[in-house]
Amino acid sequence: MNKVYLALFTAVVAWASAYVGITITLEDFGPGPLSLLRLITASLLMLPLIIGLKLRLFPALQDVPLLFLLGLLGFSIYFLGLAFGQVTVTGSTASFIISTVPIQ
Repeated sequence: MNKVYLALFTAVVAWASAYVGITITLEDFGPGPLSLLRLITASLLMLPLIIGLKLRLFPALQDVPLLFLLGLLGFSIYFLGLAFGQVTVTGSTASFIISTVPIQ
């Protein structure tokens, strides 16, 4: 199997299982800690890739405010909104609602 198709398949399965995982995890954690746990997990999983590719670990100082804003708007608010929303709806309903958002 082509590596590209394998990577795409893995991404789709991971994305699709996230909604079920959020529903299950919300039984033990609140929406805020769950969002923080997701961000910390993603950061730790990316760390070996960053080290292996010898990428710069810290951005230039003038880029920090913009990166902070992008992280807040692009990830933090999205994860918090999704987690708080899944407190009241099922995982399948949440995935359907998220899929109706237009891609820009």
